[in-house]
Amino acid sequence: MWSVLVGALAARRGQAVVVTLVALLASAAVTAAPWYAVKATQQVGVAAVSSAPVEQRLVSVSWLAGWRGTDGVTSEAAMKQARKDFRPPGFTTIDGAFAQGGVRRVGSTGTAAVVKVAYRADVFDHLTVTGSRPSAAGEIVLPAAFASEVSLRVGDEVQLTGGKKPSRARLVGVYRVIDPSEPYWADGYLVGLGSDDRSKQATVFTVPATMSDWEQTTYSYDLLASPRAFATMDVEDLSANVNASLAALGQQGYSTTGSSLDGLLDRIAQDRRTVLAGVGVGVVVLLLFTWFALAVVVREAAVQVRGDVGWWRLHGAPSGRGWILVLGQSVAPLLAGAVIGTTLGFVVGRAVSGPIDGGGDRTALLLSLLLLGLTLAGGLVAVVSAQVGTLFTPARDLLRRIPVRRTRWRRSLVDLVLIALAVYGVVQALVVGRSVEGLPLLAPGLAALAIALVTAWAVPPVANWLLLHARHAGRPAMALIAALTARRPETHRLFALVTVAIALVTTAFVGWDTTSRSQWDRAALEVGADRVLTVDADDPAQLLAAVRSADPSGTNAMAVVDQPSRAGDPSVLAMDTSRLGVVTGWRKEYGGDVAQVAAALSPVAPRPVTLTTDRLVVDASGTDPAGAPVHLRIRLRTVKDGTPVDAVVGPLTGTRHQYTADVDACAGGCRLVGVQALGGKDADAASGDAGEAEALGYVPPTAGSRVELYPSAGADRSSLPAALLSEPTRWRPGLGPRDLGPAIAAGRGSLRLTLPQIPEGVSLNRNDWAFVADTPVRLPALIAGWSPDPTDETRLVPLPGAAVPAQIVRSASLIPRHGSMGTIVDLSYAERLVPFSLSGGQPQVWLAADAPSSIVSDLRAHGVAPVREESLSDRLDELRAEGSAVGERFQAAVALVGLLLAAGAVLIDAARERPGRAVELAALRTQGVDAKVVRAVGYGGLGALVGTAALVGLAAGIGGAAIDRILYPGFVDGWSVLPTADASVVPVLAAAVAAIALLGTVVVASGSALVRQARP
Repeated sequence: MWSVLVGALAARRGQAVVVTLVALLASAAVTAAPWYAVKATQQVGVAAVSSAPVEQRLVSVSWLAGWRGTDGVTSEAAMKQARKDFRPPGFTTIDGAFAQGGVRRVGSTGTAAVVKVAYRADVFDHLTVTGSRPSAAGEIVLPAAFASEVSLRVGDEVQLTGGKKPSRARLVGVYRVIDPSEPYWADGYLVGLGSDDRSKQATVFTVPATMSDWEQTTYSYDLLASPRAFATMDVEDLSANVNASLAALGQQGYSTTGSSLDGLLDRIAQDRRTVLAGVGVGVVVLLLFTWFALAVVVREAAVQVRGDVGWWRLHGAPSGRGWILVLGQSVAPLLAGAVIGTTLGFVVGRAVSGPIDGGGDRTALLLSLLLLGLTLAGGLVAVVSAQVGTLFTPARDLLRRIPVRRTRWRRSLVDLVLIALAVYGVVQALVVGRSVEGLPLLAPGLAALAIALVTAWAVPPVANWLLLHARHAGRPAMALIAALTARRPETHRLFALVTVAIALVTTAFVGWDTTSRSQWDRAALEVGADRVLTVDADDPAQLLAAVRSADPSGTNAMAVVDQPSRAGDPSVLAMDTSRLGVVTGWRKEYGGDVAQVAAALSPVAPRPVTLTTDRLVVDASGTDPAGAPVHLRIRLRTVKDGTPVDAVVGPLTGTRHQYTADVDACAGGCRLVGVQALGGKDADAASGDAGEAEALGYVPPTAGSRVELYPSAGADRSSLPAALLSEPTRWRPGLGPRDLGPAIAAGRGSLRLTLPQIPEGVSLNRNDWAFVADTPVRLPALIAGWSPDPTDETRLVPLPGAAVPAQIVRSASLIPRHGSMGTIVDLSYAERLVPFSLSGGQPQVWLAADAPSSIVSDLRAHGVAPVREESLSDRLDELRAEGSAVGERFQAAVALVGLLLAAGAVLIDAARERPGRAVELAALRTQGVDAKVVRAVGYGGLGALVGTAALVGLAAGIGGAAIDRILYPGFVDGWSVLPTADASVVPVLAAAVAAIALLGTVVVASGSALVRQARP
């Protein structure tokens, strides 16, 4: 008996191989799927935490020394207890403390500069320190820019205020923050990114011992969510524990923050549900389609063994052996394919998923075995149901070449049930939308199945109608193709299977394409450019010069200063608008055409004044009503790298006199920024503002002081141009809302600056600067999502510092990086209008996609060091890890597997039909039918069925894609700044190409084999 079975398999080895391949493919797919699903479920937690803003990852506990009479020792003990009691899993902890204080040089009688004094665990790993790191009490480091502004140098002895009494300290180093936006800095208060105005104050970092007796010290205990820990974290349990612990700490007198963490944990939980829903739908579709394909394949194989069983019965073989013979020809290749496919599925699943955290690998293994068991069970049921009729059919009927026609009421009843389920699912999906659960999640596939079944019913009648018309029209090839299609026993099942397979591929491709383009649109909006480097730059002018030197072509890099919104004020992007083409995916929502936006934001303005000399010559006079000395400060910036250069001449006399100052840095050219009247020198003068007289060790002059500037006789590019000094309109005062600048007027052949007296009771600040007017009178601005008060003067803060007059020249609905609300201004004009900007903005360099890799080293060579990089590709990776994207990719893979299974079914059908059809076509050829007709029938018999199914499948897939769009959950965080991308014809064409390539190959190969066998 077993030899007979082996012989039968060998005789029909083509059929056995196809059944084996179908089983292999199905088993491999269902075995690999759980590994992908488990890994994706873990990745969404990691990706959600990695991409979350710091405030969502941060839980903070603090204690204020002095509360309820506590001192420093008690406060430290309280924080130690908090750290002991509150240590939730999945967080890194950072201890620290800070207090308000002041700093000034020892011996100075001036006012101490207000600072924050702080220590923070491992802080010096996040600073670039020039000098030494503090290691003992009384040693401090200051921000490099602040130390320069208050004229402090490494090694200076300083006095710190803020403790119970002033204490001496030594400045052992100066620092720059490597990356102010990194999560380590928590809310950014210590590095100028906090919402409190005191955050803008410089921070003195020291060791804990320095602050041991300070009053009003805030002790902090920050906890930051670690991405990797959230791969397997039970977020619901974590949320309950964290909230309970924070509530208990709050009752004990601690200040706590962490409410934003709940939003992150909810997002992770929701995204995991989305992954399970998307992958679950794919698994269900895969199982159902696998069963459907196996049923078709096994039934096709069953038809071929009918003659064997009939012959076996005529020879009186026992019925039990008949079962082995009949079922064995399908079960053997089915099990062989399952064994190979399972092995392959495990290998592929582990390779695709990579390492899985926790007990995820065990879960994936159990799910793989469960799905494999369901697949095999469905396959065995299909085998038995397909062959059981053969075993009970009389021998005379088994030996008939054409099976006895029976009623199809069972098939019709099943079809009606499936159509009813499809209608229910589609209606539910349309009514409920993306919040639907259960069966309606399968609505796209169910809709395709319903369309396939209804169309399959119509195929035989339509084929008969074509047969009649082709016969009357004298078209034998078409008539024969129609006749074969109408009389093909498995037309209904095969047509439905191919239609559903192509529909699933079309729906999956359209969904994947739509999701991918929506992700790209969001990533391009949020990142702004292909790569965005946050850099360490001294000021905007130097940033501009460095970028222009590193990229003289102007097409690869753009200097930007990004100011996030604070306290309700819109964000501001100060951009080098001559290079707006660097922005990735420029959209019309950004304000229109990129060239038009650039022209509107950077209109023609008076040319800057450039001096080229190493010795500056100035003709000036100056008087002070109180008889105090008067000096003149000339501010310049080098053309090459934007470095500020200050030249001070004086004391000035009441009569015109020529003064000189060495400006070696300007030998290659310097842009004239402005001039400032100074008073006398004061060794104790100190200021944190580079624009004030105290920054250079001078005091402000008396109100009413006058300075006159004259053209220098015989000087060329080493003095202030005569045309500039003869035209007061080429000068302007400071433009801050509370600035009261000098009166600028024409004297007798001179430019006269007269310092004003501030009236009593008027809240104004005297600003002794006169700047060169080399910008538009009002700063051009593009706005989105807000509008200025029409009853008040429009002012903007283009760079951290004073608000300057602005003119809204263009409106937009979106701003790169900032979404629906923000402002864009030109960085060059902004820097000239705010020449002494404060810290707070984020200096950035935006790089185009084709920027050379060497540009980063070129930026470093010009003094701009990158400290952090964001990229379009990294943001896309984060978005692709979300649940909706994971589900779309999985369903696309399932659809392709389904297409391969359908191809296997078509191969089996062609193999079953080929012997009988070859005999018939050979007979027709012998009777004189033209070879072209035979060839057309050989290829077209199967090709017509598959081609029609492909067209219907594409149409059904488009309908399924429309339903899928309704069910699309969108981004897990609810982001909806941009609408979902419109559907494109490209994925439909891709689905058509995939179907033609695979099924077309099957049709051509089968047709070719049939034509060869049909030769008389």
